[in-house]
Amino acid sequence: MNVYTRSKGWLMILTALALVGCGNQGAAPAKQQPQPQQQGDQVEIKTTPAERKPNPKQVSETNKPNYTVRAPQVQVAGNQGQESAEQQADSLANIMTRIPGVEHASVLIAGKMALVGLDLHPSITGSQIDSIKFSAKEAVERNGDGYRALVSADLDTVTRARTLIRDIQHGKPMTAISNEIADIVSRLIPEM
Repeated sequence: MNVYTRSKGWLMILTALALVGCGNQGAAPAKQQPQPQQQGDQVEIKTTPAERKPNPKQVSETNKPNYTVRAPQVQVAGNQGQESAEQQADSLANIMTRIPGVEHASVLIAGKMALVGLDLHPSITGSQIDSIKFSAKEAVERNGDGYRALVSADLDTVTRARTLIRDIQHGKPMTAISNEIADIVSRLIPEM
């Protein structure tokens, strides 16, 4: 009986293998991707007529970007490298106020980072705010001494930045307010 059970097991395994091997007999053949034709070291890639000879008018339209300078760029004569961080912050704040829609700007420079707080005209709303913030960021990064700009128009953040600037102007050391700066930066980073 043991031989009978063993032969029955082998018969079932062979039947299963035969059925698996013949399983795709009636299925449609899989489509093969056309292979590029090779000629020596070169590969011929099939393209459409429009790709081979594009319409010059359409190509010039797609390659011609429509750039507009939104951030004022100011040339500063003299000793920019010798300015203190406070002077550079004041200079950047003056540049920010030249952006249309900005009523007042506060800039705090910490290392190679410039925290910018903007007071905007009350009539500014929605996407205009984002556009102004982007313009301010561009202006700081173009005119600053290699600063990375973090810009906010949020009233709470601007008020906190002004308080920090006032504390620094009154002689409070940067190390004493570094936690507050880190908190503001952590709030602004997700906006970028």
